[in-house]
Amino acid sequence: MKNNNTILKWFFSIQGTVDEYVEKEIGRISTKTVLILFIFELFYIGLTYFFAGSGLVSDFQSYFYLTLFIQFIGIVLIILGFSMLSFNRKNSISSEVANQKEKDKVVSLLKKKYVRLVPILFLLVLSINTILNFSSNNLFKEMFAIQRICGALILAIFFSLIMYFFEKGKITITKDEI
Repeated sequence: MKNNNTILKWFFSIQGTVDEYVEKEIGRISTKTVLILFIFELFYIGLTYFFAGSGLVSDFQSYFYLTLFIQFIGIVLIILGFSMLSFNRKNSISSEVANQKEKDKVVSLLKKKYVRLVPILFLLVLSINTILNFSSNNLFKEMFAIQRICGALILAIFFSLIMYFFEKGKITITKDEI
């Protein structure tokens, strides 16, 4: 049971203890995520077969890789969007703290949050940039061009740093008035 709680705390970024209410909320969010994934897969497979069968596609190998890549990105975004982010709204990091020690702890949590966000944002920017600028060339050659990788990495790091400093600036220390 302790290992399950550790995994749940890591995946959903839970800062407190995992009690019955939290487990119930995780179950509700997970069920919603699976249902949305199922609906996404139904529509996506239908559209993929429609375009493949309509005669609009001439290079099926590139089409296969492109649709597989778009499907992977869609699944990752749905899982992140509906499971992790919807739970984190309820379990958000406080912007008002009582003393400097708590402020340091909250700043540390913010650092961890944005360090986790950088690789996800990098892959998202790289994939969207590749998909929007994809021609009939090789998908992997287009995706792993050094200019695309550097541009996506710079944008991901820059955006994460801006958001980190923005949220860090909103943290205030409140004084207890007696």
